[in-house]
Amino acid sequence: GSEEAMTFVHFLNVIALAFVPSSIIYRATRLSEYRAVNLCVWGGLAYVLTQLAKALFMATFVPLSEDSIAFDFINETLREVFSTLVDLAGVYLLISSGPTSNGGSEVRIMGIGLGWSTGRALASKLIPFWIGARSLEFDWVHIRGAIETNVDLLLITGFVGVTWVITRSKLDKRVVPFAYALIAAYCILPVISRYLDVVVGLNGCALL
Repeated sequence: GSEEAMTFVHFLNVIALAFVPSSIIYRATRLSEYRAVNLCVWGGLAYVLTQLAKALFMATFVPLSEDSIAFDFINETLREVFSTLVDLAGVYLLISSGPTSNGGSEVRIMGIGLGWSTGRALASKLIPFWIGARSLEFDWVHIRGAIETNVDLLLITGFVGVTWVITRSKLDKRVVPFAYALIAAYCILPVISRYLDVVVGLNGCALL
């Protein structure tokens, strides 16, 4: 009926908000000029492999908190530091030994960042969108999730760029503190976000 049609339209709007910007970026930048689809695909595959490595390590060596509701800042920070180190290793391997591109470092960074962020969005958002955004009760959380995918695209592309910078042999020493500060921000932002969700109860939906 009409309610089902409206929920399906809401689902399509959320999907468009989450994934169309990535397609626009690909077509509007040098990625399409150099046909860097392979870089994007490799970026997505690298994301999946790093997440599997994280999950395996966490399940084997990192104990779960006894209180699933309480927020353990130290434990969350340590987990995020490990997660960032794995991401660094994955991006570094992809930059140093992944597929080549005629577009130079700019195309390489953008292709890996776009593929990595799209892989992350597909893995973490697509199923919740399909199940939640098609429900009869409208919820701003799906709009928030779609917006987050675009924020992730910017953060991840910046992270790839910083990783490329710190792997250069001829690196201006004045850039080093700035680069590591960005990596630290990439690491700590998810902890702050979870703290706001769990402790403060500020999940972002009230701001929309």
